[in-house]
Amino acid sequence: MQNVPTSRQYPAVDIAKLLCAVLIVMIHVPPFGSANATPLAQAGNFFLRFYLGRIAVPFFFISAGFFLFRKTDPTAYDPTPCRQYILRILRLYGVWTVLYLPWVIRDARADGKTLLTGTVSFLRNFLLTGSYNHLWYLPALAVAVALVSWLLRKGVTPGRVLCISFLLYCVGLLGQSWFFLLKPLEGTALFSVLRLYGKIFTTTRNGVFFGFPFVALGMYLAYRPSGLRKWPSGILFLVSMAALYLEVRFTQGKGEAPGRDMYVFLVPAAYFALSFLLRLSPKSHPRYRAMRPLALLLYLTHLAVNVSVSLPILVHFNPTGCTGLQFPLTLFLSVGLSLILLKLSRKPHFQWLKKLYQ
Repeated sequence: MQNVPTSRQYPAVDIAKLLCAVLIVMIHVPPFGSANATPLAQAGNFFLRFYLGRIAVPFFFISAGFFLFRKTDPTAYDPTPCRQYILRILRLYGVWTVLYLPWVIRDARADGKTLLTGTVSFLRNFLLTGSYNHLWYLPALAVAVALVSWLLRKGVTPGRVLCISFLLYCVGLLGQSWFFLLKPLEGTALFSVLRLYGKIFTTTRNGVFFGFPFVALGMYLAYRPSGLRKWPSGILFLVSMAALYLEVRFTQGKGEAPGRDMYVFLVPAAYFALSFLLRLSPKSHPRYRAMRPLALLLYLTHLAVNVSVSLPILVHFNPTGCTGLQFPLTLFLSVGLSLILLKLSRKPHFQWLKKLYQ
């Protein structure tokens, strides 16, 4: 097995990460509005938020796994790079948890929670599900990397790590879009165990069932680069996305589910997307490298911008609710804020701002 050379740059992946961050903003802020939305606008929102946007987080996971594990040697595995990476991610999680505390407190008050119940709820979320809505991704990434690294350290082969992760993904699907398969099992011991898990951890959209398989897939791609050429990878990506659309429509027709984040065909779609992008070779430029922290900052800042700036402004002029202007305004302000933070962080007196994305 061989590692991909760590010195090579992949501008196409950097561009894709930024586009995925934009898709995540769309998931949280309906791009065509939700107040008095026409049938066409509702269809557009569904397509972007519940279908196309679902590739974004898996792509973040798989690309993180690829770029991290290409720094390691599978024949003499050293977990040091993974330990450093996990500490960095957990530090980011702590910093952004502190920054989002005002919104956590506001939401707790809106729900009528006392100081005690609010504190207990916050600590539970911080440890198990994510301290604030979108921040779940950071601890999930840390857990996923830790699982892959631990198994490799124990001598489990990359292929077996991948198989273990896929088995867990299948379990996770039952707590998400494929929940309807569990309904006939109601009253059995298996159903009771899964129901208990749901009460404790709320969702299978976490590092064990969701992040682990995609990080493992990125690791596998780093250790065993795909033999597929560029265009076969691109075609198989499109085929996987077409199958994903059918899966989304099929599972939507099976009734309510605890979540709509995990789908079977997200696995090949993410794999072939990364495989295709790794074979694209646009000319390297510093602006592409700047897209990496920009994508992360856009992901981390957009909810604060939406709730505290965009929504109050638009509600002032249109009290009926979310309009089609909310998404572009949130995106514009979030990108602007992220660029300002990046620019300031390069100045001597503001280098501490790098802690927001490094």
